[in-house]
Amino acid sequence: MTVMTGKEALMELLNRNKVKYVFGLPGATEVVFMDALEKHPEIKFILGLNEAVAIAMAEGYSRITGDAAVINLHTHTGLAASMGMLDNANRGRVPLVVTAGQQPTHMLIQEPPLFGDMVKMAATVTKWSTEVHNAVDIPTIFQRAFKIALQPPAGPVFISLPYDVLNQNLDLNIPLIW
Repeated sequence: MTVMTGKEALMELLNRNKVKYVFGLPGATEVVFMDALEKHPEIKFILGLNEAVAIAMAEGYSRITGDAAVINLHTHTGLAASMGMLDNANRGRVPLVVTAGQQPTHMLIQEPPLFGDMVKMAATVTKWSTEVHNAVDIPTIFQRAFKIALQPPAGPVFISLPYDVLNQNLDLNIPLIW
């Protein structure tokens, strides 16, 4: 049994998918993600001037390499700012795995600042859109995300990452689904 946190499992899954770069513009809800990324120097973070620029850089990278590019955005507002470029990637059939930090799950019912139904919003311009509700779902969700993004016709997928879920523990001894 390999017990680790959700953020550690996420980094392991990015490594398994041979991710070399994460594009984005982080904020407070992405601190957990960025903390984990800092411990993995083999994955470089490419900072965008704004969220639309981060999506555009990732789209260019994906078009050149054929790989699914990974993007990490700042909450509902970051996703909203990237919607135009995300729609372009969707129409252009570019494989992207887009994540955004979400408020802690225990706060969602209160609709705190920077909260929004990102899953519903992203569904309009992606092949698949979901939110992680428990760390044990991280392996399945991320494996599925890469598979869906790359499966013809390729296109972007979206994953909402609540702050607290990335700190939960899970057993990463899971079979790969492909």
